[in-house]
Amino acid sequence: MARPRKEKEPATDAAAGEPDEYVTLSMSELKKDSSAATVALGLVFGYLALGVAFYSQNTDWSVLECFYFVVVTLSSVGFGDLTPQTDAMRLFTGAYILVTLTLTLTLTLTLTLTLTLTLTLTLTLTLTLILTLTRWAWASSVRRSERSSPAYSTPTTRRRRAG
Repeated sequence: MARPRKEKEPATDAAAGEPDEYVTLSMSELKKDSSAATVALGLVFGYLALGVAFYSQNTDWSVLECFYFVVVTLSSVGFGDLTPQTDAMRLFTGAYILVTLTLTLTLTLTLTLTLTLTLTLTLTLTLTLILTLTRWAWASSVRRSERSSPAYSTPTTRRRRAG
């Protein structure tokens, strides 16, 4: 994801020495960048399906039992009711667990980053709106108080008020 930059700050590509394109943080940019979370989620589910397919081809378990084994193993519950019987299957299972943990960690970090950026942008926009409305209300009250002060009134308005 491209890091948001201030609009007046030019960025340069160190290798080429050319200025980069300015990137402003907006909801549309976050929606574009959420594709990384979608890819990570797809990898995790695809990898689960790969495990189910592998175990269903190399064991006498049903597809449901393979899915059950993959979920129980990867969630670190490990009931032990289904176990790989050969050394090759045990090695595959160990490697499968390590790769899946890496994918799951990547997914978690990507989703956390996307959620954090979305919440930060939402909070920033909300605070900006509140500050803008507060400034507008304050300016309106100052203008009203200036109009009602004697220094603001003209001799004509003073006569109208007095009479």
